[in-house]
Amino acid sequence: MLRNKSWQAMLAVTAAVLFGMLVIGCGNGGSPTGGGMQSGGLEGTWYSEDEGGYMTLNDGSFEISISPNPMSANIVKALKGNYTTSGNQFTMMPALIHGDFINLIMEPMLESMLEDIGGDLDIDIGSLLGARLESKWYTESELKSAMRNLFGVLLYAAMGGDSFIGGMFEELTTPHVGTYVLNGDSLTITYDDDDEPSTFIRQQ
Repeated sequence: MLRNKSWQAMLAVTAAVLFGMLVIGCGNGGSPTGGGMQSGGLEGTWYSEDEGGYMTLNDGSFEISISPNPMSANIVKALKGNYTTSGNQFTMMPALIHGDFINLIMEPMLESMLEDIGGDLDIDIGSLLGARLESKWYTESELKSAMRNLFGVLLYAAMGGDSFIGGMFEELTTPHVGTYVLNGDSLTITYDDDDEPSTFIRQQ
């Protein structure tokens, strides 16, 4: 019988927390000053120091990347999808998750996960510790297939299989609606499911 998989909850929570930091934002309690809401000029790359993330908006599509280590120049692609605006309403609809992001959130739990499951299935843990997804964008079905191929059918099923990966994907790609204020090179978004605004500074 499989032991209690605390890593599974840790992985889901880690993914949700990182998503919240990137898309919803932890906020800085501040508010924009002067200028008021403008109707255009959203396109470009925006950086949030509080969340340590980059958001690129381009003709109705967006891409979010993160900097896991503030002391490093390494940037990890995370989420991709579409956004719409209506007046000052901003709706973000994630659709794709990058393999590098999954590798990032999976890495701290991988050893614990394999030790938890591997012994029960007589699997060589060492051979899987370096397992990584390809560095590309994944739909839900592609991610399920890639994870199944990466870990094998038995281990994938023991991890929770399609149900677990599907739940994590749904958590990360839930649409979010909020309001935005654009003041020159400062963009503030307050989502309906978060009390604190997130402020981004234009990079390019």
